[in-house]
Amino acid sequence: MEKKEKLETEARKPLDEKLTNAERAELFGYLIDVVEDFLVERGITPEDFPNNDREGNDDESIIFGEDYDILADRFANVLGIERYVFIGEDITCQR
Repeated sequence: MEKKEKLETEARKPLDEKLTNAERAELFGYLIDVVEDFLVERGITPEDFPNNDREGNDDESIIFGEDYDILADRFANVLGIERYVFIGEDITCQR
């Protein structure tokens, strides 16, 4: 298959088939950063958003721990993709 045909075939694949686990983690991290930045712009602080997963550091995020996972799962659902690719019992960076 020529390079152009291969690129066109790759472009037609659904997003879920294109992303490695590392790319998925980065995508969800970016999306959550956008939400976090929005909250900060509106004056929301970690103290306004209770979370038992926090360790009490001054630089901790508003969206943290289980809250991060819940939000990432919801983004995955909206986007119609899985958060991780599983092959057998292992998580893989399949492409």
